[in-house]
Amino acid sequence: MTYTVRTLAERPALRPRFRGFHARAWPEFLQDTEVNAVFGLIYQHFPGFQFGLFDGVGRLVAIGNSIPFSWDGPPANLPDRIVDLITGAVRAHERGRRPSALSRAGRHRGSALPRA
Repeated sequence: MTYTVRTLAERPALRPRFRGFHARAWPEFLQDTEVNAVFGLIYQHFPGFQFGLFDGVGRLVAIGNSIPFSWDGPPANLPDRIVDLITGAVRAHERGRRPSALSRAGRHRGSALPRA
């Protein structure tokens, strides 16, 4: 089967569909109100790093979220929490600082993709 990848920068109308994937992917007990409060910022500031995977008939079957951020290399200098990664990346972006690393998270529907 052939798959196609599109970013939210290419297809901004996909954003509500991404929310649906997230709602199904994160059970209630894993919800983090601090992250939920800032997560939408990655769509606003980094739409070219939010991906949708489409199958051969055009169905959205998976999404991937990534956050470009600045990091100087030592693991001790990585943010401790995802909320800190997001807010730090947004602040750096707003200040015009070039990212040097990429964080990622993905969501998929298990039955929609063939197993390798």
